[in-house]
Amino acid sequence: MRAKIPLTDVRGHSKRPRRRQLVAMAFGLMLLVPEAHRAEAAAGSEILPACTTTSLQACRLPSPSAEMLEPRTKGHAIAIWMEDDRLHVAMRDPPDGTMLCCQFTLPLERVPGTRYAVAAVWVPKEVPRPFDLKLMAGGKTLLQQVWHPPTLGAAEKALVAGSMLNVELGLSGPHSIQRRISIYLPHSYRTDPRRYVLYLADGQAAMSLALKADELIKRGWLPPLMIVGIWNDPALRDAEYLPGFEGGRQAFAAHKRFVQETVTTYAESELGAPSIPQQRIFAGASNGAAWALAMASDANLPADRVIALSPLWTPITRQAALRSTHRVFVGAGEAEPGPEPILRALVAGPACVCAKTMPGGHSPEVWSKLYEEALLWLGTNNYKCNSLWTRP
Repeated sequence: MRAKIPLTDVRGHSKRPRRRQLVAMAFGLMLLVPEAHRAEAAAGSEILPACTTTSLQACRLPSPSAEMLEPRTKGHAIAIWMEDDRLHVAMRDPPDGTMLCCQFTLPLERVPGTRYAVAAVWVPKEVPRPFDLKLMAGGKTLLQQVWHPPTLGAAEKALVAGSMLNVELGLSGPHSIQRRISIYLPHSYRTDPRRYVLYLADGQAAMSLALKADELIKRGWLPPLMIVGIWNDPALRDAEYLPGFEGGRQAFAAHKRFVQETVTTYAESELGAPSIPQQRIFAGASNGAAWALAMASDANLPADRVIALSPLWTPITRQAALRSTHRVFVGAGEAEPGPEPILRALVAGPACVCAKTMPGGHSPEVWSKLYEEALLWLGTNNYKCNSLWTRP
């Protein structure tokens, strides 16, 4: 039987590479393939294509800007969030070549000006949830998780002109503070010169106020208004809002420093809140109204506009050093025993005051209606100082 002789090319070299040659060639090719592609091969799936206007399947989106990234990562090593049908997976200081796989396979892209890299995916609504997510680098698994997107409440789904985000901010020191901050941020907020920022006492009510503001912004009746709701601590609320409260001066001073050094700095530097007094507002109800009057009068953080609903007749209210530049909306329930002297005192002072009363007493139901009137007042200059407020 004749032995098979390998075919040769015209130069006399065998056309059947030896085993050692094959191994060397494979090793050489591996050196030429980027690590990201090796991770892709390990995952056993193709990298998602970039999204186009005609995309029907899951696709790769550009990474978010540093401005949008910071409120969502909040300094965590890994952050996962979803906005509508856009999934984001962010990692701080990831190894080179880190990939997201395996339901969606794509590299994490560095976000300039941050320590983060992000994988952003458009996910059609028909793709079943939850998502099987894995972060890999160099053949090692950095994270493996079945992630369930949070379900939006009916209130958040109703927002049209803006969106909500929640952050945790803190202040260290003898009177350390750590609070949740709920923020309503209108779309294209930074670029609008008419924008306002409203710092709200009892920030748990920020969503309720955001729904009212969102509707008015959508109709063009209110300029873009960021709402920064500073959650209270029920055990410290009186002390932090009323320096005249027994034993409350240190707590009030610490809370004021937290607002001035942490909350407003974050809103201005990270989200584009204006820092000039004419576009800054403090607002609150009951003790929160007294706090708003005091904060707006403080020389270290002046604000020319105040919304004070049912302010209590306390030393902090009497000491509020309102100026002629102040524009104040003050409201109360008709059945309340205490607002009349405050209304008279404010109207008699140098500030421009509009007053409004509603049927009812000292209650959240009344304040909800008054806040809507206050937002309409904020959106117009068609009112007389030191008079009752009526809708234009």
